[in-house]
Amino acid sequence: MSLDYPEYEELRKQSWFLGLLWRIGDYGYYLGLFGAVGSPLVLIYNQLTSQKYHLHPKAALLLGFVLVAFFACIFWLSGLLKYFALKRGEALNNKRLKQPIDRT
Repeated sequence: MSLDYPEYEELRKQSWFLGLLWRIGDYGYYLGLFGAVGSPLVLIYNQLTSQKYHLHPKAALLLGFVLVAFFACIFWLSGLLKYFALKRGEALNNKRLKQPIDRT
């Protein structure tokens, strides 16, 4: 579970849509993080152990860079999505707090 999960709980109480955006961002964040770290390791393992699907070293290096860049973009965009959801939730909360209470 994410370290900022308590913030998600409060965000979910304010807006289900912002909570959904946060969850999508959280899943993408970890997908991008583990993909960017794990894809070169899987590629290196494949290069060292596979006899049938052995890639040329330059092709393997290029594929490794492309995979890391792809997963790093997912990581970055998901982080932005979580940040957007949290900031929008704060703005929504501040807007609700500033409204005058009509007691007539």
